[in-house]
Amino acid sequence: NKPMNQTNALLLFLVFFVYVLSQVQAAEPQRLIKDWSGTTNRNGNFLSPTDAAIDSDGTIYLTDTGNHRIIVIDWDPLNSTKIKANVTVFLSRNNTFSPTGIAINQQLHELVIVDTESHNFLICSISAQDNCRSIGRFGYGNYSFNYPQRVAINPANGDIYITDSYNQRVQVFSSDGSFKLSFGTIGTSNGEFNFPTGLDIEPNGFLAVADTKNKRVQILNLSGLWILNIPRDFESPIDVAFDSVNQRLLIVDSVQQSVTMMSYNITQDTSTRDISQSPTILFSDIPLDIFGKYEKQTSTAFDTPYGIATQYQSNLTIVVDKVKNKLWAYNSSYIRVYEDTSNAKNFIIALITNVLLFVIFLAGFLLFRKRWKIYYEPRALEDVDFPRSPPSGIWGWIPASLDWKPERYIKTHGYDMLVYIRFLFMCMKLVACFCIFGIILLPVNGVGPQKNLPPNETTRTTG
Repeated sequence: NKPMNQTNALLLFLVFFVYVLSQVQAAEPQRLIKDWSGTTNRNGNFLSPTDAAIDSDGTIYLTDTGNHRIIVIDWDPLNSTKIKANVTVFLSRNNTFSPTGIAINQQLHELVIVDTESHNFLICSISAQDNCRSIGRFGYGNYSFNYPQRVAINPANGDIYITDSYNQRVQVFSSDGSFKLSFGTIGTSNGEFNFPTGLDIEPNGFLAVADTKNKRVQILNLSGLWILNIPRDFESPIDVAFDSVNQRLLIVDSVQQSVTMMSYNITQDTSTRDISQSPTILFSDIPLDIFGKYEKQTSTAFDTPYGIATQYQSNLTIVVDKVKNKLWAYNSSYIRVYEDTSNAKNFIIALITNVLLFVIFLAGFLLFRKRWKIYYEPRALEDVDFPRSPPSGIWGWIPASLDWKPERYIKTHGYDMLVYIRFLFMCMKLVACFCIFGIILLPVNGVGPQKNLPPNETTRTTG
């Protein structure tokens, strides 16, 4: 009885070990800090939100589009409480007010709000909520808009960049609202747009624009000169945000229901003494992370992510879901390395894991066989009878086993030996089949589809 108890305990330990080993890669640090949701016009709830902006102290300004207002979420990321206790209404107007884009001018402590239905934008003082001035009208010239969508602020000088979506262009204004320039036209060539939406500015002088209906994200300089396209396939990129401290670009795709995190590097040519030479931006082909769509829990999965904002001082990333009426706050420093399932690294990890498990089970078998012979001695109907000497060589037992009839196994070594031998040969056949099909499918998994293959690295200068 005692040996049996020890055996059962060891078997339970092995099962537990296998389970823990399978869960090692599933254990992740906390990415999601807090989320809020709402469907009414009461404080603390929102309807069809579209965009957000984060102040340096962590305060969140949200475009509560369905309720025709801007709300403020004042909370502590380290010790957050219920949203209803921390929410105020910053700006609320009639049903014609349709805020879809928002950004903060940190230097002037002002909010810039895009009003899509009114075809204009507002510049509002944060300290005096009703102190807003409206700029723009419906039309096609300067100071005119045709359903503008989003806004970004140049941190260097406070310039305002607005996507004039149905005019297929980006308009640029100074911080006081004076028109400076516009660029873009409808088309599919580089530097052309088809319904541009989200945009953001990298402090080194790069502008990212979500070219939604062209299913791409373009990188331009601040004068509108095209630099490169992000080497990634999208369905409907709707918003972008630079995390310049960690050198990442986050891209929201409302159809793919995900946020893609791309890493980049900024380099300056130091071979010359010309300090005015433009810096270079380089994006990696493989994203650092893709999250939202493939979350394990449906409560943390996106439906229609529509806006994103980051703030390095508060270490926050905010994602807005328009259909779920939900707002997520994430830890910006969290990275889960994205890996393709056909990656050779995954194969090596699986191979090493299985070899370790095989060694553990083999060692356990040899240990048990030596200590508790009663459980491993052959149980046969007759005395063990070897008509000839044991086969020589490592593989000699295979043809010898094939020569034996099932009746002989049962008589001399017992039924359990017959089952074991049959099982062993079945495993060998399965391994052979997997090897054959693996060799056939290896080129497909290794190379993948050939369309739209980007170069190893994409690099351009600001020009």
